[in-house]
Amino acid sequence: RLDGSGYPQHLVGAAIPFQARLLGVADAYDALTSARAYRGSLTAAAALDLLDRETTRGKWDPAVFAALAAVVAPGDAEPRG
Repeated sequence: RLDGSGYPQHLVGAAIPFQARLLGVADAYDALTSARAYRGSLTAAAALDLLDRETTRGKWDPAVFAALAAVVAPGDAEPRG
C-alpha cells in the first residue's frame, strides 16, 4: 500500500518499488473484476470507481491508478464472464 500499510518493511510512497506499486493496482483490479465464491465480479466501471476512492484515501499510487483508468475505457475491458 502506498501509505506503508500492508508492506513488510512499511515503506511509503516512492520508497516502494515501482513494480510493486504497479502490480498492487493490477492485482486489485483483477481481484475486483473476477468472480469469487462469495461474490460476483464487478464491472470495469465499478472496479475503477472503488479503486479511485481507495487511491484518494492513499491506498494506491495515483499515477499508476491513472494509467490503469486510461487503459480501461468503459466497455472496452469488461471482466471475464
